[in-house]
Amino acid sequence: MAGSFIWSAVFTDVATHWTEIRCVWTKGAEAVCQRLGEVFSVLPFEIKTMNTDNGSEFLNHHIARSFPELCPDARHSRPHPCRKNDNAHVEQKNRHRVRRLFGCGRFDQSELVEPMNEIAILQSLFDNLHSPTQRLLSKRREGRKYIKQFEKPPKTPAMRILECPDIDGRHKNQVRLMLAQNDPISLRNTIEMKKRELLKLAYKIAGQNKTGLTCKTISGRARGPSRKYEASPPKAPPKKKARAWCHTL
Repeated sequence: MAGSFIWSAVFTDVATHWTEIRCVWTKGAEAVCQRLGEVFSVLPFEIKTMNTDNGSEFLNHHIARSFPELCPDARHSRPHPCRKNDNAHVEQKNRHRVRRLFGCGRFDQSELVEPMNEIAILQSLFDNLHSPTQRLLSKRREGRKYIKQFEKPPKTPAMRILECPDIDGRHKNQVRLMLAQNDPISLRNTIEMKKRELLKLAYKIAGQNKTGLTCKTISGRARGPSRKYEASPPKAPPKKKARAWCHTL
């Protein structure tokens, strides 16, 4: 955790499961406010409350001063301290959305922030428009078991917005325009192309700085450098054990 590197910021809506991912260099308040403004400008619905975690990147004087300007009709709240389950809708997406996209490694090159942010925006667009999810409708406990009831059939966040009666027609027309302009196959091909470009750029910067590339993997297709293992000496063939034969007269 020492030093400066790239962080991921995940924003998700509880009602529709609309999720936005952004990449930020360190946890500076200026960069976080910039990403917040970007997310608020593309959301196809109005925000009532933004519930963030208790990190210093969200709980500071700069965010408290800038949040009313970015979203004047919403309020800023926080969960209980040391209770990650209060933000379970976001915490569960750290692996499913972020680590599957960029891997589990560490990106400590500031030049990769913008390319990674472009990939995150495209991936968020693909997931929100064309990737269906199952929303949890109810959960009850019977003895030692939890009985969960999920939404059937699964729906995309865009479908939930179009079906929601509380969202006005202006935002629904925005979603319809996004669906018409973004084909899933074209989006997927663009994402894979940008992933390969990101990997090449990461290798190039690592070579110029003469440092090792610290990212383990970028997606399932373009993989980073694996560990180098020294060739072990060949093993000698096992010796045959002498057998004692007993002859009975």
